[in-house]
Amino acid sequence: MAHLDDMTDRMPQLYRDGEILRGVLMQPAVQLEILDELGRIIAHSHWFDAAWEREDVVRLARLLDIEAQPWQDVDEFRAWVHSLRNAWLRKSGSVTVSGLQSFVKEYVERYSRAAAISAVPPLTQWRDAPDPSAAAFIENPGLRRILPAGPSALQPLALFTVTNRGLYPVPLRFLLRNLSGAPEYVPLIANVTTGQALIYKGTIGQGERLWIDIAKDGTATATFEDREVSDRLVSIADFSPGTPFESSAILSPARAMILNRGENTLWFFPCALFDEQGLDRYLSALAALNISQGVFDSSAFDSSLFSQDALVQIFVAYEEAQPAGFSIELPAGLMLSEAGQLEEALEKRETLGSSLQEGVDKLKAAGVQGKVTLLELQEVQFQRDYLKDSMPKRFKSAGPTGTDQEPAIGAIFEKTGLNYSIFH
Repeated sequence: MAHLDDMTDRMPQLYRDGEILRGVLMQPAVQLEILDELGRIIAHSHWFDAAWEREDVVRLARLLDIEAQPWQDVDEFRAWVHSLRNAWLRKSGSVTVSGLQSFVKEYVERYSRAAAISAVPPLTQWRDAPDPSAAAFIENPGLRRILPAGPSALQPLALFTVTNRGLYPVPLRFLLRNLSGAPEYVPLIANVTTGQALIYKGTIGQGERLWIDIAKDGTATATFEDREVSDRLVSIADFSPGTPFESSAILSPARAMILNRGENTLWFFPCALFDEQGLDRYLSALAALNISQGVFDSSAFDSSLFSQDALVQIFVAYEEAQPAGFSIELPAGLMLSEAGQLEEALEKRETLGSSLQEGVDKLKAAGVQGKVTLLELQEVQFQRDYLKDSMPKRFKSAGPTGTDQEPAIGAIFEKTGLNYSIFH
């Protein structure tokens, strides 16, 4: 025993080898050995990376105001504490982009070792735009909004408001769907706030739909069911209610309509264009904003029209840049785990995602929204349904209107020459 040898070495040479003296010193030597063992146990409980008991590790982490979760074992909790501590102490700061990226990278590595899974590949590169094959830190991520212009179809001259709460002006997409049995002719949608308008030079029949989308070059495209009809879509850059626009103001290909920040007032009505159908539907003159559908005891006599049916429902879609926000997307489509432990590995993968979200919530600046997403492996092939027929079926019949021979007196339009026409 080490303590017994130390004590006997301190004795005079005459007594060192005596059995009686060693027997007497044996008792305190054993007590000192026990005391040393207790000291080692106490030291282990105060060394965060060496402590054996989970309770000791949890108590030490409380010095940093970090609490353990019930599902965390000792190794998983150590990974959690080390990652948070290093993020707080990092020179760049935990609220910065590099600080948050470093926390995510370090915690993924430490947790993967502790949980014996590989759910996220090594994070060697970061992108600033969504990428399913690499980690992405997206500042002011886009929030997609799809809003109906009203609870159902809109009457002509209907006004509706669309609000852009994002950081920048954004382009608009539209879906027009005919909910009635009557056709809608030459629909016009104008953003009164920006002075822009889009006109589809065509007809939307019963149940038919018109999609207005945005191309990469900033032009607006149109799809009518399964047909490309962008050549029928035009735009007006300097649109003003009540002021007729010249043919020179009509642009083709059409430019995408822009939604400014804040509230935007949009306006819908069927517009009269030369050589386009819709005589009994569209407005022959460009109305002012104070013109509305005639409603008893509501609209003014001098600024109202005979009421027209609501035929078309309109949906507005746009993607606004969220202020004071960021999104972290990690590729997590493949996972490596021990054989026969698939269910446990899937639970640990889900736990990794929730832990990263909790850690980012602790580190990010106050008032900033942050979201962590583990991207699943997926392949999406979009396919649109198309309208081919509608019920009830309507048939039109017509009978002969005259003889099939040239008249002796008179003329046939676009057939009889001017010099051969006989008027009686």
